[in-house]
Amino acid sequence: MEESVKLFISYSHRDEKLRQQLDKHLAPLKRQQVIEAWHDRQIPAGTEWANEIDENLNNADIILLLVSPDFVASDYCSNTELDIALSRHQQGTAIIIPIVLEPCDWSWLPFAKFQAFPKDALAVTSWPNQNEAFVDVATGIRKVAQEILAERQAKSRQKEAARETYKAKVEKVLSVSTNGKVSIADRDTLEELRESLGLTTAEAQQAEDSAYKPFIDQAEKQEKYKKTLLKYIENYPFSEDIIKQLENRQRDLGLKTEDIEQITQPILAEAEQKHQEQLSLKRIERQSELDQETDNFDSLNSDLDTQSKDEEAIECYRKAIEIDPNNISMYNQLGLSLHAQGKDEEAIECYHKAMKIDPNDAFVHNNLGLSLSTQGKDEEAIKYYRKAIEIEPNNATMHGNLGYSLSIQGSYAEATECYQKAIEIDPHDAMTYGNFGISLHAQGDNAEAIKYYRKAIEIDPNYATFYSNLGFGLAALGEHTAAIECYRKAIELDPNNATIHSNLGLSLQAQG
Repeated sequence: MEESVKLFISYSHRDEKLRQQLDKHLAPLKRQQVIEAWHDRQIPAGTEWANEIDENLNNADIILLLVSPDFVASDYCSNTELDIALSRHQQGTAIIIPIVLEPCDWSWLPFAKFQAFPKDALAVTSWPNQNEAFVDVATGIRKVAQEILAERQAKSRQKEAARETYKAKVEKVLSVSTNGKVSIADRDTLEELRESLGLTTAEAQQAEDSAYKPFIDQAEKQEKYKKTLLKYIENYPFSEDIIKQLENRQRDLGLKTEDIEQITQPILAEAEQKHQEQLSLKRIERQSELDQETDNFDSLNSDLDTQSKDEEAIECYRKAIEIDPNNISMYNQLGLSLHAQGKDEEAIECYHKAMKIDPNDAFVHNNLGLSLSTQGKDEEAIKYYRKAIEIEPNNATMHGNLGYSLSIQGSYAEATECYQKAIEIDPHDAMTYGNFGISLHAQGDNAEAIKYYRKAIEIDPNYATFYSNLGFGLAALGEHTAAIECYRKAIELDPNNATIHSNLGLSLQAQG
């Protein structure tokens, strides 16, 4: 509600009864909260009365001078209080209204030029009915007070319009800002607008804070959504259930789709990149497995005679075990032969029987790990590789096999240590370099992976998978010309490999 008009009543205490009569007639104005009157009888006991009078006099909108012979004779009323009142009237911060209580000569005083009440400045005590005089006084005061309130409201509306204009400009600036802040150039524009609107710095800041609030609230909601999204990101790509939960979270926060795009896009883009890298790694690893299986198949089945001999060899190992059931070497050899033919369940059974005979044979543990890894049971394979290395710590192949399974499990740091140890023991094993390159690629370090692919090719230049993986790494770095050359070499070595043909097509298309 609009603040009441403040009245200060300056009077002589000898006119106390008349002042009290005036108070009665001003009561309706007080009850309606049109005015708020103050006089020195309201000073609490123990208060510095001069300071109290000055404070209320300096805050008054209307200053009533209750004119009487006693008022004119009072030095404090007609000098001290009057000086302050006249000064404020001249500054336009207060209005002086003389109220003539009793007849006296006050025409020589500086406030004689002001409009006085009652009507025609006829003293209250000179009216046949004093109540009629006070009604005239109260009516005059009401009119002046209402004019002050109307002017105050007009200024308030004008000030509010100025604040809204300034706020709208701030909102426009923020809506096109890339960082949610006001630039130096925009700050100069806003400062010029503030001055033209007649706003104080504090008023402009208040409007600016109001303009910022929706943006701050929006940013807080977006940050809350981001925190929720990050809790789910490990499960990317998202299931329909997770997508629904995120949609509910967006709805509960009152965010539109466009409100969350700037947050979700970089997070989901990074998640998608990691997902694609994992898929690429799995494709490379699977292709490597397929290539290895193909090599094994080609080697074991180059002709029927060879196959026949392998099967005959297996039967020989079985016969040897039948004759000497405690010969651990025969179990191991039988397991390797079964593994080579893809019969890993039977191979695993052989290795377990061998381990019952000698639980400390490193090669049995290692070969058991190979069969388990072939079945996709890398977590279990890792346990047997570790045991093999514990027994035979200087075997490069065992360290390499452990590194491969750790990489499949995503334990890249430890896998790196294993590959480095294998290379330290045997720096001439091409497969170790090739598998290390796959692990580095999975970690996003394509530049380093390429170095190891090249080293693998240097040792074994006739293995198609090394060239294919090198091409894949080069393509990831955008070096499609070099990648195409690698793919062509891989196809030359393995012309029936669909994946290599597909990757070559992708690089040719990317090259344009």
